[in-house]
Amino acid sequence: MACFFYPSRYKFLGYRIWKDYKLLRKQSVVRAKRKINKYLLNNDNQKLTRFLASWHGHIQWSNSYNIKCYIDNIIKRFKV
Repeated sequence: MACFFYPSRYKFLGYRIWKDYKLLRKQSVVRAKRKINKYLLNNDNQKLTRFLASWHGHIQWSNSYNIKCYIDNIIKRFKV
């Protein structure tokens, strides 16, 4: 009889998934912050607005309070 080891978390669709909660992958957050900074430096408000809307939809399904506050502060500060 074979015994398989199952890790306590799984990476799937940009999330790190545990039994009781779900977090965003760190690399996804880093890429998102870089993209936000790029759009802010280029004054590309249309792309920034679209990106923040889609990212906000993505993070609403995770337990990521700090990144949600970060996104909300950007929206308030730059009135996107």
